[in-house]
Amino acid sequence: MSTQTSQDRRQAAPDVSLAEPGDIVGLLETMRKAHALLSADMPFPEPDVPYCMQAMLDQIAMGHVFVARSGGRIVGVIALAVHRWPWTAPSNTAGHYLTNEHFWVDPVYRRWGTARRLLGEAARLSDGLGIPLMIDMSSGGADAPLKDRFVKTQGFMYVGGKHFRAPRKAH
Repeated sequence: MSTQTSQDRRQAAPDVSLAEPGDIVGLLETMRKAHALLSADMPFPEPDVPYCMQAMLDQIAMGHVFVARSGGRIVGVIALAVHRWPWTAPSNTAGHYLTNEHFWVDPVYRRWGTARRLLGEAARLSDGLGIPLMIDMSSGGADAPLKDRFVKTQGFMYVGGKHFRAPRKAH
């Protein structure tokens, strides 16, 4: 077994792009894999397939789902949704924020810059919408401190139990 250099990894790094409706089967598979990894530590329910498919297709149609692909296979995803603070009126856009509904990277691709690139696309969407980005990370498992440190290195701060990033204005 050969050791890959960082340059080899960059050349083989997954492509990150907006998801398309045809990605739905691969996206459902990522949800199943994430559930299998997390369910041992946390009592997450399995995705209800028809509801999950419709919700994901709605997010894809809004341009809120980014995927990482390698060899035609989805190896990472961040699915985002706009939420609002419960104490603000729906018409008050200052109370809106973008958050992840699903964020997963295949363990094989976790040291390839895949999560960083997916978060970068989420941040660009947040900047374009002019609303904050709040990232929820599963807090269980031995790698929780690494996940926390990683998100903070991407420009997020820890606020109220979530990782928060204010939108950046274009120069």
